[in-house]
Amino acid sequence: MRASARSESLGDPVPESLEEKLRGYLRTYYVVGGMPAAVAEWVEAKNIASLEEVQDAILRDYVDDFSKHAARDLNDLTQIWRSIPRQLSKENRRFMFGHVRKGARARDLENALEWLVSAGLAHKICRLSRPGAPLSAYSDESMFKLYFSDVGPLRRLSGVAPGFMFDASDRYSHFKGAMAENHVLNELPVLGKAPYYRRSDGVAEVDFVADFGMKAVPIEVKAEEGSKSKSLSRYVSLYGPECAVRASMGGAGKNGALSVPLWLVWRIGDFVGGDGSFGEAP
Repeated sequence: MRASARSESLGDPVPESLEEKLRGYLRTYYVVGGMPAAVAEWVEAKNIASLEEVQDAILRDYVDDFSKHAARDLNDLTQIWRSIPRQLSKENRRFMFGHVRKGARARDLENALEWLVSAGLAHKICRLSRPGAPLSAYSDESMFKLYFSDVGPLRRLSGVAPGFMFDASDRYSHFKGAMAENHVLNELPVLGKAPYYRRSDGVAEVDFVADFGMKAVPIEVKAEEGSKSKSLSRYVSLYGPECAVRASMGGAGKNGALSVPLWLVWRIGDFVGGDGSFGEAP
């Protein structure tokens, strides 16, 4: 559904012309990111070359911090850090220690990984064995994904051209999906949510599951305007949640799952409701 069928908790519908602008702003945000220096450079110059110089300087500063605060694990930290974009770009975004360097195992790299997470540079999202209460009791710590704390460094470190979000071809489909997921993931902790992901039957996967009030709410992320998700439908049929969310570039509304625009995920709690229920769509 388009913006004309919105949850009443969000008030008046947003005109299509404004929605298109908001989608454009989000695509630009995926390129620039949220680091103050990068945002300031983009606002002032609107120049990709100078923006990327600032982003490269930020990335160098990160590595310098590794050497200052965790010198013993410097090589491990750097390798994990650089592997995150590669691993997120794969269809199965699960983090694999063996993909950091050949033959590496958890015990070789887990200290460095936990340093990145504790420093706030990466988010570790564990697999949910099943959606029980509390969710933390069903967390499988042995299977997880790593996301960056900001989409700008993710884009730059990946080496993907700045125009990737405006490319209508399928060349960047997996990376667009990773960026959209990373964007949604970054918003959830700000809302006080500790998300997990759920993979069932070895195939169907829901990107995030988080507690909203008393309900465990599955959240499926689509990089563009896709309105259907076999994985989310499978989850709903298995567990029957009272609320399910699909975040995409489309408008807000309710069509089975509650549709939340990617540019409005920071208000996802208003869509879902404090008790995990839907608002009624007029």
